[in-house]
Amino acid sequence: MPVRSPDIFSTAVRGLFDRRLSKLELLGEPALRGDAVVAEWRLEGTLRLPWRPAIKPFVGRTTFELDGDGRVARHAEEWSLAWYDAFGS
Repeated sequence: MPVRSPDIFSTAVRGLFDRRLSKLELLGEPALRGDAVVAEWRLEGTLRLPWRPAIKPFVGRTTFELDGDGRVARHAEEWSLAWYDAFGS
């Protein structure tokens, strides 16, 4: 399902993690690389699901590729570990 607004995306992400038990750290200013905006970050925390799964710390990179009008045409995520390893302790 496409995300049509940064506000909708932001609200969805905020609702996913327990803010008291989670931490997201931006590792530097997002950088413009060609036609893309790239941000690197570190994340750890607890999901707001009934069984409260913990996510162990990992580093990630988010890339937003921009179209000719400066709008996000593609969103890509890279993690320092496999998604299934994020839930291991």
